[in-house]
Amino acid sequence: MKFKNELKLYYGDKLYSWNELSKRFHNLPVVSQGIVSSEQRFSTILHFLYGFVYEETIFPVGLAIIEDDSLFSPLLKRGTKGAALAIATSGSQAKPKIALISRDNIISHCQSFVKRIPVEASSVWLNCLPLSHIAGVMIVYRCWFNNAAMLLHDDFNVQKVWRDIHHFSVTHISLVPRMLSLLLEHSRGACVPDHLKYIIVGGDKLSDELFHRAESAGWPIYISYGMTEACSTIALGLSPNELIPLDGFEIDTAPDDVLSIKGPGVFSGYADSNAGITEYEWFETNDCVLWDGHFLSILGRNDNMIISGGKNIAPDYIESLLQSSEFVRDIAIGKISNREWGDTIAALICGDLNEFKVWIKQEIPSPYRPRIFVEAETIPRNFMGKIDRKAVQQLINDGTPEIYY
Repeated sequence: MKFKNELKLYYGDKLYSWNELSKRFHNLPVVSQGIVSSEQRFSTILHFLYGFVYEETIFPVGLAIIEDDSLFSPLLKRGTKGAALAIATSGSQAKPKIALISRDNIISHCQSFVKRIPVEASSVWLNCLPLSHIAGVMIVYRCWFNNAAMLLHDDFNVQKVWRDIHHFSVTHISLVPRMLSLLLEHSRGACVPDHLKYIIVGGDKLSDELFHRAESAGWPIYISYGMTEACSTIALGLSPNELIPLDGFEIDTAPDDVLSIKGPGVFSGYADSNAGITEYEWFETNDCVLWDGHFLSILGRNDNMIISGGKNIAPDYIESLLQSSEFVRDIAIGKISNREWGDTIAALICGDLNEFKVWIKQEIPSPYRPRIFVEAETIPRNFMGKIDRKAVQQLINDGTPEIYY
């Protein structure tokens, strides 16, 4: 199979042309079941290119997956059903699953994505996201299919990212909210250079406070909502409450405002399931949303909802309210069962708890106030900076709570 598109890759101190890359991927060592260590980032990129051209499945493996070899067994037993990618879901809610992404899924995603965020031969996309995560992987294909350049970093280093945005005339960058926050702090609110046109933020809920800080600094923020099973992106928007689905996605929210999607960007199925998913079938995401037929707004995970006094409350929403406090370094919300109220809002907090409780009483409406607090040095997060809900709830359950009404 011949492929006419070209990728230019900046890595280390060198620019690799398509000719150099294609020569190198022809000499790649054979890997068992397509499994490659995503920590070897240059080699992983070559495997993505080789696998797509020669129709072999690539499974980029991060450290979390290496430590849990039980996730390999479905691939070894059942194979990958002709997928381009076998890739782990984030695992922030439960044990990761291995999603199978087809070539048609990838092509459909790239075609619909660039209709909303153009990628051209003159584009330079800084990629500092993990290559074991779908968001980092799709940057490779978007650049490759559109003859663009990709600047590959080994990890997220705020000083290096800020320097290279200027030095390489970066036009696109993808960040998770914590990366955006660190970059804003490092830049001290300075404007980004004119050549940086697209700062795509996803992977976790973007708080209103952080969004407004970036917006006030004049940063060109595009909010992305998606998941591994949807080839990374379902919807994009200029504000958290006005996300517009990419072309090709059909949206349904019945019943109970839980989002279901279908279309050519939806994955082929999980490696541990014999049941495949086609573009003609609905996939239920388990995310609660508001959908008016045009704009999509994400409320939170259905299985994370706190039911207090008969009211459904998303932990993400409470966190976005509380993160504006100067007395909090970081916070995560969980719950404690209560016979009278159903669920009581509980907070795992890093910060000045005494001042924070006073602030809450003055600033936060009663239905959204945590009543139980557990102090922590850090908030558990996964490799993408996403709150590990399961670990947070365990710390709340096991901690020494302070009760405050």
